[in-house]
Amino acid sequence: MIKVKAELNAKIDRLEMFGAMPTDELQRRLKVSVAKLIENPWVKVRFAADCPPCECCGEEPWCPEHEEHLADCPCVGPTQDGYEYRDLPLGGLEARRSP
Repeated sequence: MIKVKAELNAKIDRLEMFGAMPTDELQRRLKVSVAKLIENPWVKVRFAADCPPCECCGEEPWCPEHEEHLADCPCVGPTQDGYEYRDLPLGGLEARRSP
């Protein structure tokens, strides 16, 4: 929740940085987008085969989003316990914690 609010504030700050003051309508739309993210906690599944190798060890898959070994990052993999999965229409998987 805190991360989502921070992302919303960052978007508004970027708009203001370029001189575009966010209108009430834009702020409303951003809040609706945030609400949808909170209601739909599905996240993209990260596969080790899609990650580059670590530059230090050359063996472990490297997560470019979290800048650490894939095994140590918070990304969800394709076979983690406690998650349910669904196929994406254009390929790939999404996951969320099992209720």
